[in-house]
Amino acid sequence: MDGVSDAVDGAAGADGGGGGGTDDAEGPLPEDTVPDPREVTRKPTTLSAGLAMLSAVVVMALGGMHSVLAFGIGAMGLAALAPAVVLGSRTAADVGGGILLLAVVATGAVAGEVVVLAAAVATVLAWDLATNAIEMGEQLGQEADTDRAELVHAGATLVVGTLTAATAFVVYNLATGGQPVTALVLLLLAALALASALRL
Repeated sequence: MDGVSDAVDGAAGADGGGGGGTDDAEGPLPEDTVPDPREVTRKPTTLSAGLAMLSAVVVMALGGMHSVLAFGIGAMGLAALAPAVVLGSRTAADVGGGILLLAVVATGAVAGEVVVLAAAVATVLAWDLATNAIEMGEQLGQEADTDRAELVHAGATLVVGTLTAATAFVVYNLATGGQPVTALVLLLLAALALASALRL
């Protein structure tokens, strides 16, 4: 009888051990296999990206009204800016902005100062808004509701750009003996100073 009891106790112990093994197998999954519902898409925000491309189109159109060369350079700038607002490439934003600035130079060779100023402001807008789209996408994600903040930023950039352009226009008209090339340099320097100030 003692032998039978020992056998029964051994079987029960084996079952208990197997049950413990089953509990371990059914434990919580590793954290890396659980999907994170808070995961967001770190790509440029749509609104600022669209406004940046629209500004680049304005630069291209203003150049095309006066020069085929300016139109071609503007189209290159537009194409270079696309990876910035689609993929989030800061390098593409800088390259695209630089090419658009060359389009402004080409436009200034054949157009008046008002057109050059407008193209310069649009260039700064294109570069600034593309950079802002990248930054907001990285910080908040593409799905976040950022339309209001983006519109405020775009409006502020446009106001500051317009005021800077107006100041440059006044300086141009008050200057005595200014040549077209000199005026163009002054306008471009004003646009560059604006672009630097906006990103500080």
